[in-house]
Amino acid sequence: MTKSKKENNIRFKILILSITAILVISLLAVTSYAKYITTINADGRAQVGKWSFKVNNSDMKNIGEINLGRKTYTAKTIADGEIAPGTSGNFTITVDATGTKTGVNYNVAFSNVKNKPTNLYFKIGEERYYNLDTLSTALAGTIEANESKKVKEININWGWDYETGIGEEIFGNDKIDTEEGKIANLFSFDIAVTGTQVIPT
Repeated sequence: MTKSKKENNIRFKILILSITAILVISLLAVTSYAKYITTINADGRAQVGKWSFKVNNSDMKNIGEINLGRKTYTAKTIADGEIAPGTSGNFTITVDATGTKTGVNYNVAFSNVKNKPTNLYFKIGEERYYNLDTLSTALAGTIEANESKKVKEININWGWDYETGIGEEIFGNDKIDTEEGKIANLFSFDIAVTGTQVIPT
């Protein structure tokens, strides 16, 4: 065999081996990455839970003045619209989450408290609260997402007893009431009612 034929024969073998290698690599690539793939398109859609929170039938930032709702007393014993030892009353805060599709935590916070008589208390059920911060904690509540009635009426009673305490305590408390009565031109406070979505669990 001539040198030229040997070279051609070698080139031919190299060519055949190269083509075979390319086919094997291609086949391995196809079999290594072959898998079933199906794509189905759909529209994504989710209903956003509606939010609604009102206090005393208003969703404005300020609902105005809340009157303590003093009970009516005779003009002979106390002037109209005034409070003093021996008077009591109540007021209601209505929290309304109607239409809301989430749970609602509500909180009633008091601030800017001015000239509160020491012996004047607020009452929920039989529990008395002389401090507005502890009253705030007691008033906090939740309206659940699946409740049928989403209106809560928070009834707050208040009282200022004519005589506070027992025995010698009465004299000391009468003195406190008298001193505070000289400077208590107006007992006032701000109320902020906040509704917050319950964290989903």
